[in-house]
Amino acid sequence: MTHLAGTPPFIILGPEEERKLVSRWKQKFKAQISIALELDASALRGLRVQNPSGVTSSEFQKSLSEAYMREATFNVLAMEPIKSSFEGASKISSLSIMLILEKI
Repeated sequence: MTHLAGTPPFIILGPEEERKLVSRWKQKFKAQISIALELDASALRGLRVQNPSGVTSSEFQKSLSEAYMREATFNVLAMEPIKSSFEGASKISSLSIMLILEKI
């Protein structure tokens, strides 16, 4: 099993093109492949979430995330960026994220 995570480059493709690419790779490499964003969308559907809100690590990622989730048929209420360096993104606490989401 190969699991591909991270926002770009897959989010730039959107859900439909991402599925096509993964399908081609599965055939070509004869391997199971999953993409983090596809799994996120599946989990939200499984939880019957229709109007998600989220936090991203930059304005660029915010616009990509909103577009991806809308194309995946979600009504995105908000996607708020936390100003952070790439290196600092992994150090953002859950409490910080919760406080941002409370303001939405």
